[in-house]
Amino acid sequence: MEEAFDVLAKYARKEELEELPDDVATVIKQMQGIVHTGGRYEVVTEEGEDGTMEVVVYTLRRSRRLGTSKYPGWERTKKLAELKLDEKAQERVQELYEQISQRLA
Repeated sequence: MEEAFDVLAKYARKEELEELPDDVATVIKQMQGIVHTGGRYEVVTEEGEDGTMEVVVYTLRRSRRLGTSKYPGWERTKKLAELKLDEKAQERVQELYEQISQRLA
């Protein structure tokens, strides 16, 4: 799911995002803004007990210290968004991810 959000943020068109739930589309648009300005973000996902997927997006900045991110030299600065995706929303994200992956291939 982390890779899906990353691909959507980098390659999804505006009309493709309209297929997603509003809260997911809003977060991806924010991630696109970060990408276009040269910034970085980190997507962390965790599967909930009830079949939901918890998605947290952090903004990152360069760090000389041991960072808090999975990316070396970067640390988390702010929690951009926290989403809980039900199974239907997960399917829609996955379908759009596969559609964009085919377009890029």
